[in-house]
Amino acid sequence: APKDARDAPPPQREDLEDDRVKGSGQRDGASVATTARTMPDEALASQLQAHGPMTMKQVLFRLEFWGLWLQTLLTMMPGFGIKFVISPMLVNVFAASDRWQTTASFVFLFMYAATWLATGLVVGPFVSARRFAGGLIAAQALACAATGALLLRVSPGGRGGDVGNGDASSLAFVALISCIGMTLAGAKVLVPLLSLDLGGPANFGLITGLMYSSFGLAAVLGPLTSWMALAANGDGGSLAVAAWFFSGAACTSMAMILYLARPFLLRSAK
Repeated sequence: APKDARDAPPPQREDLEDDRVKGSGQRDGASVATTARTMPDEALASQLQAHGPMTMKQVLFRLEFWGLWLQTLLTMMPGFGIKFVISPMLVNVFAASDRWQTTASFVFLFMYAATWLATGLVVGPFVSARRFAGGLIAAQALACAATGALLLRVSPGGRGGDVGNGDASSLAFVALISCIGMTLAGAKVLVPLLSLDLGGPANFGLITGLMYSSFGLAAVLGPLTSWMALAANGDGGSLAVAAWFFSGAACTSMAMILYLARPFLLRSAK
């Protein structure tokens, strides 16, 4: 029968107590390792937030920060870029009148503003910022790919083709670019919320400021790349702009990969 520590001689009692302490430490270590492997992302994120204030150097050395930074950059670039291609594509490809261009601009801006409002009302009470961001990324990837395919299909028509004001193709184009604009609006609202989720209140100002650098870079690269696509197109056709939309779909797909990789980045920080 196993001996109790109280019945053993002093040296043996100390050995038994040491064995118990070692066994307890091993069990605690195994429990921590198991918890780190099975803990939900939200719990891991909350533990990272519990570290308290961080310096800029500490933030910049965290993989999960760079994952979110690149995700934001790749998500926002197409939205900033489409502002340059809406009117030229409506005129050169769909032969849109001034009235139809005005209507398309109104629809785009209305949906953009409505998404600003809806994101603020929905995120938090009904859905987490992270899950909402995943939905926006998926929607934009599909919208960019569909817009590129649409422009390839109607490009032979040109100004004198069978496309025109308010037909199915031009309506689909306006709907798709409005979807991309809605994604941009939602992503703008989510920047501070995702920063808070990443670093907690103690690091909110620092991480949000760094995240806005991604925001600003997207605001530069998006219009620059779309302008280059328009310059390559010239006055007719849409091949280069269609390729730009496909590249936007590729960028957004990479943003989705980073979104899905977040649990692994969080675990690597443990």
